[in-house]
Amino acid sequence: AILPLERFVELRKDQPMANTDNALETAYYFLGESYLVTDYVEEAANTFEAALVISPHDADALYQVGRAYLLLEEYDKSLEKLDKAVRLVPDFTEAYSTMIECYSAKNEPDYVAYARGMEAYSLADYETAETHLLFATEALPEYSPAFLGLGLAHEKAGAYAEALEAVNQALVLDPNNYAAIQAQG
Repeated sequence: AILPLERFVELRKDQPMANTDNALETAYYFLGESYLVTDYVEEAANTFEAALVISPHDADALYQVGRAYLLLEEYDKSLEKLDKAVRLVPDFTEAYSTMIECYSAKNEPDYVAYARGMEAYSLADYETAETHLLFATEALPEYSPAFLGLGLAHEKAGAYAEALEAVNQALVLDPNNYAAIQAQG
């Protein structure tokens, strides 16, 4: 798959409308996936980044480039992309699993608890999610995503008053958090 995709990209990448070409974005995405499975990780990261120029809100491309940066041991870049992916898709299990790997590699157990909680949430294991996210909110009292996650887990568990309290705290910490605004409603 790599050779025809590379040829397609080569033919279209310098066209006047390349930055809005959805077919080119799709080709970049599948080329990046092909590079990842064949261990051309740096090429994969660059290719996914090119896809994101065309479609910056593609959660799957954000996740894939996050995986590539993890393999390149560029953990902060990975986490930046994964954070954007989960903001777009709050129950993105694979993205949280990759976050766990990054935070573990960085030896940041409090953030590992957050990612484990959100992974459990995305798998509908709300009791486990609440346990990890309670720990994360206590350890990271200024980290809005942990409070949002706790609020979502509480809501799914039927603890609505606790859910609203956690979501309100997420909004105190980050008043522009669209997901928290939605959750509050």
